Amino acid sequence: MPYNKSFFEKIKQIKQTVRAFEGKAVATGFFADKNTKDEHGVSLVEKAVINNYGIGCPKRPFATTTKDNFEKKHGTNVSKATIHSIITGDKTYGERVMTDEASKFGEEFREAIKEWDTPPNAPFTVADKGFNDPLVRTGEMRDAPEGRIVNKKK
Repeated sequence: MPYNKSFFEKIKQIKQTVRAFEGKAVATGFFADKNTKDEHGVSLVEKAVINNYGIGCPKRPFATTTKDNFEKKHGTNVSKATIHSIITGDKTYGERVMTDEASKFGEEFREAIKEWDTPPNAPFTVADKGFNDPLVRTGEMRDAPEGRIVNKKK
């Protein structure tokens, strides 16, 4: 099958596709535009950090564990899609894959919060909440994380 585009048109298309992905990355977590605060003035990010690193409570590293378990997989999938897009000149394919990978990463983060059970809540906390689910009180922190395509920090 003959190739109809000139060499220079193809190079221009490759450059445009590279620019479309340059500096982009898939990320997950609690983003500033949705970082609400509770009635005590504590934000979702603060709650996540407190629980993840065990600041004044038992350490429950759901965020670092999720990142460690899934970041490489999503990065690899995005890299493959980016290369495919550059070779074919179809940047929409790479954009779709990036969006899908971001969505999956966000779901994995929410699932980690939902499933995390170690260590269990203290008896006092169970009595206060009425149930033993270490990272869930109202469900707000569990439901808030999402995956997004972001600009990489320089």
